[in-house]
This record gives sequence, structure tokens and C-alpha cells, in this order.
Amino acid sequence: MRVISMWYELMERTRHILVNQEIQERWWLDKTHFEKIREEYNKKGSFLELAVKAKERAA
Repeated sequence: MRVISMWYELMERTRHILVNQEIQERWWLDKTHFEKIREEYNKKGSFLELAVKAKERAA
């Protein structure tokens, strides 16, 4: 009985480790995605600023 409970604990721990790794990978992908968006935003400026400039040019 003790061996079964130890095996169960081990399986639970490895499952938690895998879940934590998956969460870290998702977090890393989200972080890099938002860093790219932030870089583009900093280069181009906000969409509203571009829209205002376009209206000024048209007027």
C-alpha cells in the first residue's frame, strides 16, 4: 500500500512539473509577443496619432 501511495505522489509531482513548464512556455510566448507589439508601437506611434496626422494632411 505504501508503494502505491508513493507512486501516486510521484505521478502527481511530475504532472505538476509538466503543467508548470507549459505555463512558463505560454508566459514566455506571450511576453515575446507583447515585446514585439511594443516595439512596433514605439516605432510607429499610436494609431490615434496616425489618424490625427492623416486628417491634418487631408484638411
